[in-house]
Amino acid sequence: IALPKGSTYLFAGANDIGAKASWNFAAMTKLRPGLSVGGGVLYSRLGARAVYSPALSRGLGLEARVYDLRRPTTDAYANFKLSNGLTIFGGERDLLRDGRRTTFGLQYQF
Repeated sequence: IALPKGSTYLFAGANDIGAKASWNFAAMTKLRPGLSVGGGVLYSRLGARAVYSPALSRGLGLEARVYDLRRPTTDAYANFKLSNGLTIFGGERDLLRDGRRTTFGLQYQF
């Protein structure tokens, strides 16, 4: 995350490194404390993202992503902050289709 304390910040990253990697790059705007929305490239496709993250150093947060104009896809995740920058997450990829899949992982932001 670049410019994390600003009202607008940049979110960038990679997914599934070592297999079939995809990329994220989005501009995000803070609507109110703990709530950000934005858009850009998600999973290497055009998309939008909304994130609810409590102001506490630890706590539960929620995230939704909608992406891919050719095959619109919706993801929903729950995030739990373990420490500053370290988060575990779990959720559903392609939430609205029969082929949806559960995903979980560990994420570190610096």
